[in-house]
Amino acid sequence: MFNSLLNWRSVLALVAIVIVTGTVFYSNHLAKKIAVEEKIKIEQWVEASREVANLTDTPETWPIRVLTENSKDIPMILVYENDSIIDHRNLDSIKVAGEKNYLVDKLAEFKKLNAPIEWINPYDSLQTNRVFMVNRNC
Repeated sequence: MFNSLLNWRSVLALVAIVIVTGTVFYSNHLAKKIAVEEKIKIEQWVEASREVANLTDTPETWPIRVLTENSKDIPMILVYENDSIIDHRNLDSIKVAGEKNYLVDKLAEFKKLNAPIEWINPYDSLQTNRVFMVNRNC
């Protein structure tokens, strides 16, 4: 009876289950690690933008310039404190141009996925802007 349970098919099935289970757990671990790294990148980006703001610049071009010069791979939306969209990066430009509510829908999606990273406008200390981003692996 014991020999019939340990035939080559059973061993092969057990090895396959172990491989699949290990792959799933490792993929989940990597996704979480990448999400943490992206969050750190955005926080560093916001901190660097505070430092850059102390250089000569105008308040009108500040948010756009910072978003244009930085992060090339993490989708993000920059908004004023009342959720009025200032700018966006790394989103589908065709959908942004073609679909009226694409940015608003993406902003709602980003809000569900992550808490915003806030930064105070160095030219107006009463203005708190927020950066909503998405971890690509969520």
